[in-house]
Amino acid sequence: MRKINFLLLLLQCLSAATAQQPYSKAVNEQITRVETSLSGGIIIDGKTYILSERMKHYNVPGLSVAVIDNYKIVWAKGYCYADKKEKRKVTANTLFEPGSISKSLNAVGILQLAQQGKLDLYQDINQYLVNWKFPYDTVSHGKKITTAQLLSHTAGLVYNWSGFKKPEQITTVPVNDTITSKYIGEYITDGFFSEIKKEKDGLYFWTDGISSKMYFTSSTDFRNIELGDTKTFTFDSAGTVTGFSNTFNGRLGAPGQRITTLDTLKPRPGQSGIFGRHLLETKNYDKAIGFLSKGMASEPSDSSLVKNLAHSFLFKDDFTKAIELYRQYLKSGGQCERVKQKFEK
Repeated sequence: MRKINFLLLLLQCLSAATAQQPYSKAVNEQITRVETSLSGGIIIDGKTYILSERMKHYNVPGLSVAVIDNYKIVWAKGYCYADKKEKRKVTANTLFEPGSISKSLNAVGILQLAQQGKLDLYQDINQYLVNWKFPYDTVSHGKKITTAQLLSHTAGLVYNWSGFKKPEQITTVPVNDTITSKYIGEYITDGFFSEIKKEKDGLYFWTDGISSKMYFTSSTDFRNIELGDTKTFTFDSAGTVTGFSNTFNGRLGAPGQRITTLDTLKPRPGQSGIFGRHLLETKNYDKAIGFLSKGMASEPSDSSLVKNLAHSFLFKDDFTKAIELYRQYLKSGGQCERVKQKFEK
Protein backbone atom coordinates (compact mmCIF):
# COMPACT_ATOMS: atom_id res chain seq x y z
CA MET A 1 0.00 0.00 0.00
CA ARG A 2 2.86 2.40 0.82
CA LYS A 3 4.47 1.73 -2.58
CA ILE A 4 1.18 2.43 -4.35
CA ASN A 5 0.73 5.68 -2.44
CA PHE A 6 4.29 6.74 -3.22
CA LEU A 7 3.84 6.04 -6.94
CA LEU A 8 0.57 7.97 -6.98
CA LEU A 9 2.35 10.85 -5.24
CA LEU A 10 5.12 10.83 -7.86
CA LEU A 11 2.59 10.72 -10.71
CA GLN A 12 0.78 13.65 -9.13
CA CYS A 13 4.04 15.58 -8.80
CA LEU A 14 5.13 14.86 -12.36
CA SER A 15 1.70 15.75 -13.69
CA ALA A 16 1.80 19.03 -11.79
CA ALA A 17 5.29 19.70 -13.15
CA THR A 18 4.11 19.11 -16.70
CA ALA A 19 1.34 21.65 -16.22
CA GLN A 20 3.64 24.40 -14.97
CA GLN A 21 4.61 25.91 -18.33
CA PRO A 22 3.42 25.27 -21.92
CA TYR A 23 6.27 24.51 -24.32
CA SER A 24 6.58 23.63 -27.99
CA LYS A 25 6.43 20.02 -29.15
CA ALA A 26 10.20 19.95 -29.73
CA VAL A 27 10.95 21.26 -26.24
CA ASN A 28 8.49 18.82 -24.64
CA GLU A 29 10.24 15.97 -26.44
CA GLN A 30 13.55 17.20 -25.03
CA ILE A 31 12.05 17.32 -21.54
CA THR A 32 10.80 13.74 -21.92
CA ARG A 33 14.26 12.57 -22.99
CA VAL A 34 15.80 14.17 -19.92
CA GLU A 35 13.17 12.70 -17.59
CA THR A 36 13.47 9.18 -19.00
CA SER A 37 17.15 8.78 -19.93
CA LEU A 38 19.15 9.54 -16.79
CA SER A 39 22.52 7.91 -16.13
CA GLY A 40 25.60 8.42 -14.02
CA GLY A 41 29.19 7.60 -14.85
CA ILE A 42 28.25 3.93 -15.25
CA ILE A 43 25.42 2.40 -17.28
CA ILE A 44 24.55 -1.15 -16.22
CA ASP A 45 23.49 -3.50 -19.03
CA GLY A 46 22.41 -0.53 -21.17
CA LYS A 47 19.70 0.52 -18.73
CA THR A 48 19.05 4.19 -18.04
CA TYR A 49 16.73 5.59 -15.37
CA ILE A 50 13.66 7.76 -15.22
CA LEU A 51 13.51 10.77 -12.93
CA SER A 52 10.87 9.34 -10.61
CA GLU A 53 13.00 6.21 -10.03
CA ARG A 54 16.03 8.25 -9.01
CA MET A 55 13.95 10.50 -6.75
CA LYS A 56 12.55 7.45 -5.01
CA HIS A 57 15.98 5.78 -4.74
CA TYR A 58 17.64 8.82 -3.16
CA ASN A 59 14.55 9.87 -1.18
CA VAL A 60 14.48 13.30 -2.85
CA PRO A 61 11.28 15.20 -1.89
CA GLY A 62 11.60 17.77 -4.66
CA LEU A 63 13.91 19.21 -7.29
CA SER A 64 14.03 21.63 -10.19
CA VAL A 65 15.64 21.43 -13.62
CA ALA A 66 16.61 24.31 -15.91
CA VAL A 67 18.21 23.99 -19.36
CA ILE A 68 20.07 27.03 -20.68
CA ASP A 69 21.29 27.43 -24.24
CA ASN A 70 23.08 30.53 -25.55
CA TYR A 71 22.34 32.44 -22.33
CA LYS A 72 18.59 31.80 -22.61
CA ILE A 73 16.41 29.44 -20.58
CA VAL A 74 15.06 26.78 -22.93
CA TRP A 75 12.87 25.17 -20.30
CA ALA A 76 12.55 24.98 -16.54
CA LYS A 77 10.40 22.70 -14.39
CA GLY A 78 9.91 21.79 -10.77
CA TYR A 79 9.09 18.33 -9.47
CA CYS A 80 7.23 17.28 -6.31
CA TYR A 81 7.48 19.20 -3.04
CA ALA A 82 9.59 21.99 -1.63
CA ASP A 83 7.85 21.29 1.71
CA LYS A 84 5.81 18.12 2.12
CA LYS A 85 4.21 19.20 5.40
CA GLU A 86 2.93 22.43 3.89
CA LYS A 87 2.11 20.67 0.59
CA ARG A 88 4.13 23.40 -1.13
CA LYS A 89 5.24 22.19 -4.54
CA VAL A 90 8.46 22.96 -6.36
CA THR A 91 7.99 25.31 -9.30
CA ALA A 92 10.34 26.84 -11.82
CA ASN A 93 10.63 29.82 -9.46
CA THR A 94 11.43 27.88 -6.26
CA LEU A 95 14.77 28.97 -4.78
CA PHE A 96 17.45 26.34 -4.08
CA GLU A 97 20.99 26.64 -2.77
CA PRO A 98 23.19 27.27 -5.84
CA GLY A 99 25.96 24.87 -4.81
CA SER A 100 28.53 24.27 -7.56
CA ILE A 101 26.38 26.13 -10.10
CA SER A 102 27.86 29.27 -8.55
CA LYS A 103 31.18 28.34 -10.21
CA SER A 104 29.62 28.77 -13.66
CA LEU A 105 27.99 32.05 -12.66
CA ASN A 106 31.32 33.26 -11.28
CA ALA A 107 33.01 32.36 -14.57
CA VAL A 108 30.40 34.30 -16.57
CA GLY A 109 30.96 37.34 -14.34
CA ILE A 110 34.73 37.13 -14.84
CA LEU A 111 34.34 36.89 -18.62
CA GLN A 112 32.09 39.95 -18.57
CA LEU A 113 34.82 41.86 -16.72
CA ALA A 114 37.28 40.72 -19.40
CA GLN A 115 34.93 41.92 -22.16
CA GLN A 116 34.71 45.30 -20.44
CA GLY A 117 38.49 45.57 -20.28
CA LYS A 118 38.54 45.53 -16.48
CA LEU A 119 40.43 42.24 -16.20
CA ASP A 120 43.08 40.52 -18.33
CA LEU A 121 42.57 36.76 -18.34
CA TYR A 122 46.25 36.17 -19.14
CA GLN A 123 47.90 38.36 -16.51
CA ASP A 124 49.41 37.07 -13.26
CA ILE A 125 46.61 36.59 -10.70
CA ASN A 126 48.70 38.42 -8.12
CA GLN A 127 47.97 41.57 -10.10
CA TYR A 128 44.37 41.31 -8.89
CA LEU A 129 44.72 39.62 -5.50
CA VAL A 130 44.60 42.13 -2.63
CA ASN A 131 44.48 40.48 0.80
CA TRP A 132 46.68 37.55 -0.22
CA LYS A 133 49.25 36.85 -2.93
CA PHE A 134 50.10 33.46 -4.37
CA PRO A 135 53.52 32.45 -2.93
CA TYR A 136 55.51 31.45 -6.02
CA ASP A 137 58.61 29.36 -5.33
CA THR A 138 61.49 27.80 -7.22
CA VAL A 139 59.34 24.83 -8.25
CA SER A 140 57.25 27.08 -10.53
CA HIS A 141 60.38 28.03 -12.58
CA GLY A 142 59.04 31.52 -13.21
CA LYS A 143 55.66 30.34 -14.49
CA LYS A 144 52.81 32.63 -13.48
CA ILE A 145 49.23 31.56 -12.79
CA THR A 146 46.56 33.34 -14.81
CA THR A 147 42.81 33.71 -14.42
CA ALA A 148 42.31 31.80 -17.68
CA GLN A 149 44.20 28.85 -16.19
CA LEU A 150 42.07 28.92 -13.04
CA LEU A 151 38.88 28.91 -15.14
CA SER A 152 40.08 25.96 -17.24
CA HIS A 153 41.54 23.87 -14.39
CA THR A 154 45.07 24.15 -15.83
CA ALA A 155 46.77 26.18 -13.12
CA GLY A 156 48.94 23.30 -11.97
CA LEU A 157 46.60 21.17 -9.86
CA VAL A 158 47.51 17.51 -10.16
CA TYR A 159 44.30 16.20 -11.65
CA ASN A 160 43.48 14.61 -14.98
CA TRP A 161 40.76 17.03 -16.01
CA SER A 162 39.43 16.00 -19.39
CA GLY A 163 35.91 17.41 -19.22
CA PHE A 164 32.77 15.34 -19.02
CA LYS A 165 33.37 11.73 -19.95
CA LYS A 166 30.86 9.52 -21.66
CA PRO A 167 29.18 7.05 -19.29
CA GLU A 168 30.99 3.74 -19.03
CA GLN A 169 28.97 0.81 -20.35
CA ILE A 170 29.04 -2.21 -18.02
CA THR A 171 27.78 -5.71 -18.82
CA THR A 172 26.89 -7.85 -15.82
CA VAL A 173 27.08 -11.60 -15.37
CA PRO A 174 24.94 -13.83 -13.14
CA VAL A 175 26.68 -15.13 -10.03
CA ASN A 176 25.00 -17.87 -8.01
CA ASP A 177 24.15 -17.62 -4.33
CA THR A 178 26.75 -20.22 -3.36
CA ILE A 179 29.49 -17.83 -4.46
CA THR A 180 27.93 -14.52 -3.39
CA SER A 181 27.13 -15.84 0.08
CA LYS A 182 30.88 -16.01 0.73
CA TYR A 183 31.16 -12.22 0.29
CA ILE A 184 28.62 -11.24 2.94
CA GLY A 185 30.22 -9.66 6.00
CA GLU A 186 32.05 -6.63 7.37
CA TYR A 187 35.19 -5.00 5.95
CA ILE A 188 37.53 -2.13 6.75
CA THR A 189 39.32 0.03 4.16
CA ASP A 190 41.86 2.62 5.28
CA GLY A 191 40.04 2.93 8.61
CA PHE A 192 36.55 3.12 7.10
CA PHE A 193 34.00 0.38 7.80
CA SER A 194 31.83 -1.22 5.14
CA GLU A 195 29.36 -4.07 4.95
CA ILE A 196 28.13 -6.42 2.27
CA LYS A 197 24.65 -7.76 2.86
CA LYS A 198 21.94 -9.52 0.89
CA GLU A 199 18.71 -7.78 -0.05
CA LYS A 200 15.76 -9.03 -2.10
CA ASP A 201 17.31 -7.97 -5.41
CA GLY A 202 20.92 -8.92 -4.74
CA LEU A 203 23.98 -7.93 -2.72
CA TYR A 204 24.48 -4.37 -1.49
CA PHE A 205 27.68 -2.61 -0.45
CA TRP A 206 27.27 -0.16 2.46
CA THR A 207 29.88 2.38 3.50
CA ASP A 208 29.67 5.69 5.35
CA GLY A 209 25.90 5.97 4.98
CA ILE A 210 25.74 4.94 1.30
CA SER A 211 24.05 1.67 0.37
CA SER A 212 24.76 0.74 -3.24
CA LYS A 213 23.75 -2.32 -5.23
CA MET A 214 26.60 -4.56 -6.38
CA TYR A 215 26.75 -5.39 -10.10
CA PHE A 216 29.05 -8.31 -10.89
CA THR A 217 31.14 -8.19 -14.06
CA SER A 218 32.73 -11.54 -13.15
CA SER A 219 32.37 -13.95 -10.26
CA THR A 220 34.90 -11.89 -8.27
CA ASP A 221 34.60 -8.34 -9.67
CA PHE A 222 31.81 -5.88 -8.96
CA ARG A 223 30.87 -2.26 -9.59
CA ASN A 224 28.56 0.23 -7.87
CA ILE A 225 26.79 3.06 -9.66
CA GLU A 226 27.20 5.48 -6.75
CA LEU A 227 30.83 4.66 -5.92
CA GLY A 228 32.30 4.24 -9.40
CA ASP A 229 35.34 2.11 -8.59
CA THR A 230 36.03 -1.56 -9.38
CA LYS A 231 36.41 -3.99 -6.51
CA THR A 232 37.86 -7.47 -6.83
CA PHE A 233 37.55 -10.01 -4.03
CA THR A 234 40.77 -11.57 -2.74
CA PHE A 235 41.21 -15.04 -1.25
CA ASP A 236 43.71 -17.02 0.78
CA SER A 237 45.14 -20.39 -0.26
CA ALA A 238 42.13 -22.16 1.21
CA GLY A 239 39.69 -20.11 -0.89
CA THR A 240 38.42 -17.99 2.03
CA VAL A 241 37.56 -14.37 1.23
CA THR A 242 40.14 -12.08 2.83
CA GLY A 243 38.99 -8.76 1.42
CA PHE A 244 39.00 -6.89 -1.89
CA SER A 245 41.27 -4.78 -4.05
CA ASN A 246 40.09 -1.33 -5.07
CA THR A 247 40.78 0.25 -8.48
CA PHE A 248 39.69 3.72 -9.57
CA ASN A 249 40.63 5.22 -12.95
CA GLY A 250 43.22 2.49 -13.40
CA ARG A 251 44.91 3.20 -10.07
CA LEU A 252 45.00 0.85 -7.12
CA GLY A 253 43.53 2.30 -3.94
CA ALA A 254 43.60 1.10 -0.36
CA PRO A 255 42.52 -2.55 -0.17
CA GLY A 256 39.56 -3.69 1.89
CA GLN A 257 40.22 -6.21 4.65
CA ARG A 258 37.56 -8.61 5.84
CA ILE A 259 36.89 -8.28 9.55
CA THR A 260 37.27 -11.52 11.45
CA THR A 261 38.10 -10.08 14.87
CA LEU A 262 37.54 -6.70 16.51
CA ASP A 263 40.67 -6.83 18.65
CA THR A 264 43.17 -5.52 16.09
CA LEU A 265 40.92 -3.03 14.27
CA LYS A 266 42.12 0.55 13.89
CA PRO A 267 39.15 2.53 12.60
CA ARG A 268 39.24 6.26 11.96
CA PRO A 269 37.69 8.49 14.65
CA GLY A 270 33.91 8.37 14.55
CA GLN A 271 33.71 5.27 12.37
CA SER A 272 32.74 2.91 15.20
CA GLY A 273 29.80 5.14 16.02
CA ILE A 274 28.66 5.49 12.40
CA PHE A 275 28.93 1.76 11.69
CA GLY A 276 27.49 0.75 15.05
CA ARG A 277 24.47 2.99 14.44
CA HIS A 278 24.04 1.44 10.99
CA LEU A 279 24.07 -2.06 12.46
CA LEU A 280 21.58 -0.95 15.13
CA GLU A 281 19.21 0.51 12.51
CA THR A 282 19.40 -2.69 10.46
CA LYS A 283 18.62 -4.76 13.59
CA ASN A 284 22.02 -6.48 13.80
CA TYR A 285 22.08 -5.93 17.54
CA ASP A 286 24.83 -8.41 18.45
CA LYS A 287 27.22 -6.95 15.89
CA ALA A 288 26.23 -3.42 16.88
CA ILE A 289 27.15 -4.20 20.48
CA GLY A 290 30.56 -5.48 19.40
CA PHE A 291 31.47 -2.45 17.26
CA LEU A 292 30.02 0.11 19.68
CA SER A 293 31.86 -1.48 22.60
CA LYS A 294 35.08 -1.36 20.58
CA GLY A 295 34.39 2.30 19.87
CA MET A 296 33.83 3.10 23.54
CA ALA A 297 37.24 1.65 24.38
CA SER A 298 39.02 3.88 21.85
CA GLU A 299 36.77 6.96 22.07
CA PRO A 300 35.51 7.13 25.68
CA SER A 301 34.44 10.78 25.35
CA ASP A 302 31.87 10.02 22.61
CA SER A 303 28.59 9.76 24.55
CA SER A 304 26.62 8.77 21.42
CA LEU A 305 28.40 5.40 21.53
CA VAL A 306 27.02 4.83 25.03
CA LYS A 307 23.51 5.83 23.97
CA ASN A 308 23.45 3.57 20.90
CA LEU A 309 24.96 0.71 22.89
CA ALA A 310 22.14 1.15 25.42
CA HIS A 311 19.61 1.04 22.56
CA SER A 312 21.18 -2.19 21.29
CA PHE A 313 20.85 -3.93 24.66
CA LEU A 314 17.30 -2.58 25.01
CA PHE A 315 16.24 -4.16 21.71
CA LYS A 316 17.79 -7.43 22.86
CA ASP A 317 15.57 -7.23 25.97
CA ASP A 318 18.60 -6.91 28.24
CA PHE A 319 16.93 -4.22 30.33
CA THR A 320 19.43 -4.33 33.20
CA LYS A 321 22.38 -3.56 30.94
CA ALA A 322 20.39 -1.02 28.94
CA ILE A 323 19.39 0.93 32.09
CA GLU A 324 22.97 0.86 33.32
CA LEU A 325 24.17 2.37 30.06
CA TYR A 326 21.34 4.93 29.91
CA ARG A 327 22.35 6.10 33.39
CA GLN A 328 25.95 6.34 32.22
CA TYR A 329 24.82 8.34 29.18
CA LEU A 330 22.80 10.80 31.28
CA LYS A 331 25.66 11.14 33.75
CA SER A 332 27.97 12.11 30.89
CA GLY A 333 25.65 14.97 29.98
CA GLY A 334 23.77 13.27 27.17
CA GLN A 335 20.29 14.56 26.45
CA CYS A 336 17.62 11.89 26.39
CA GLU A 337 14.54 13.44 27.97
CA ARG A 338 12.28 10.39 27.89
CA VAL A 339 14.83 8.22 29.62
CA LYS A 340 15.66 11.01 32.08
CA GLN A 341 12.01 11.56 33.01
CA LYS A 342 11.56 7.82 33.51
CA PHE A 343 14.48 7.66 35.96
CA GLU A 344 13.30 10.78 37.83
CA LYS A 345 9.98 9.10 38.53
